[in-house]
Amino acid sequence: MAIKLLQGLDYKGNQPNFVRDLVATKAELFSSKNLKNYPSIHEVFCLEDGCKYRLDKERHETDPETGKWRKVADVWSPDDPSPSGGGMNLWYGTDQELTPEEEATLPKGTLMFVNYTSTGVTKIYNKTEDSKDLITEMYTKTQIDTMIESIVRNLPYVAPATSLTSTAPNIIAYGETINTVTLTLKASSSVEYIDITKVELFRGDTLLKDDFDLSLNEWAFSYAEPITDDTTFRLKVTDSTNRTKSNTVDINFVYPSYTGATDSFDPDNIDTSEYTSRLLVSKSFNWTGITCNNQYLVYMYPKAYGNLSSIIDENNFNITNGFTRVERQLNGVDYNIYYTNDSCSLNNSRINFT
Repeated sequence: MAIKLLQGLDYKGNQPNFVRDLVATKAELFSSKNLKNYPSIHEVFCLEDGCKYRLDKERHETDPETGKWRKVADVWSPDDPSPSGGGMNLWYGTDQELTPEEEATLPKGTLMFVNYTSTGVTKIYNKTEDSKDLITEMYTKTQIDTMIESIVRNLPYVAPATSLTSTAPNIIAYGETINTVTLTLKASSSVEYIDITKVELFRGDTLLKDDFDLSLNEWAFSYAEPITDDTTFRLKVTDSTNRTKSNTVDINFVYPSYTGATDSFDPDNIDTSEYTSRLLVSKSFNWTGITCNNQYLVYMYPKAYGNLSSIIDENNFNITNGFTRVERQLNGVDYNIYYTNDSCSLNNSRINFT
C-alpha cells in the first residue's frame, strides 16, 4: 500500500515527472482505459522493462501494441553511461549499491537512483545538471515508514464502512429465552490509503472474538449461550490511523404494555388477558385505529418508564386531563395505568401518549 500511495501523490518538489510517475507493468501503461488519466503530453518510467515512455495524444498514431505511447529511453546502468534518447537518466537498483567508481561515472543531468539494500536502507542518488558533486541521502525503513505515516495523517480521513446485524429480535418479553444468535459483521475500508487493522466483537464489555480474517470484509458469528436479560453486542473496528468505529445491536427484554376499551373499569380488578399486549421499550405510544362505543379507554405500561407528559388526540388537542392515573401491580410488576374519566365513543381514531 505504501509504495502505491506515494506514486499517486501530487509531489511539489523538484523531481522530474517521470521519476514520480512510475508504472509497474507495460500492460498497465498501454491500457486504453488508463489513457484518460494522463495529460496530452506526458512521460513515465515503466518498472517492468526499465524504460521511459512518452505520450503524445495528438501526434502519435495508435500502435497495436503500445497505443499512443512511445519508448524514448532505455534504462541506464554503469555499463552504458550514455543511454539512448538523451535527457533524463534513471537507474532503478535492486540490492546492489553503487561503488565509488560507479558513482563517479554518473552522467550530468537529473538522476534518481532508488536502491533497496539487504540491510533495509534506501539510498537515493541525485545529481543535478549544475551540480558537480553527487548528493546522497540515506533512509532506514523506519524513517520511510514515518514519512509515509505523516503523509497519510494529512490526507482526508474517511471512516470505514461497518455494520452489525442480528437474527435475534430487538424486543422480547421477560420470561422468554433466546438460545442462539447469529451475528453478521461487515467492515471495509472506504479509501485505498486506510486499511482495516483489527475487528473485535463484544457482548457488553466481554470480548468474544478478535482474530477475524482481515482478507475478508464480512463475517458470521454464532453465539450459542442462553440470553434471558438485556444484552448488547458491539462491533469495534480499528483502522490504520488507529481510529475506531463501533456498531451495536441491542436485545431488550421488557414487560408487556396493554391497551384496550372496556365497558367498565376497576383498577383493583384487572384481567390483562382482556387487553391487547404490546412490547414497548418506553412509555411513548401512538395508539391508532381506536374504535369504541360508550366505553373506557385504558393504557397500562411498566412504572419504570415514568409518568406521561402529555396525551394528544388526532385533532392535536391535549386531553391529558381527561385521563386518571393510578399505580398497581400486574403479575408482580409495578404499572402506571391511565384510563378515561368517562366513557367515550370513537371510530378509527388516534391518541398519542408521550
